[in-house]
Amino acid sequence: MRRETAIPLVMLKEDDTAQVVDIDAGRGLRRRLLAMGFTSGNILRVVRKANGGPIVVCVNETRIVLGRGMAMKIQVVVGDYDLPICDSCEKKDVC
Repeated sequence: MRRETAIPLVMLKEDDTAQVVDIDAGRGLRRRLLAMGFTSGNILRVVRKANGGPIVVCVNETRIVLGRGMAMKIQVVVGDYDLPICDSCEKKDVC
């Protein structure tokens, strides 16, 4: 994976897809984000991003809401990745 082209997840726009490269956080937050599915190599899509508010992402067929501080810690590489539509998002027509 291309760590040198990575940007924080918080910089993505709605409907952008990206691949997780790294988590730049302390041990506790890192463990928590890994448990939520933000592991290196996983693909995610930004579902909703409000100005100054939380960011909703779809990762591992699950919608997750992150505060901007947490999203700053997740390093991603933007690209046109294929991401399966999760069941919960498909029902709500979100992803």
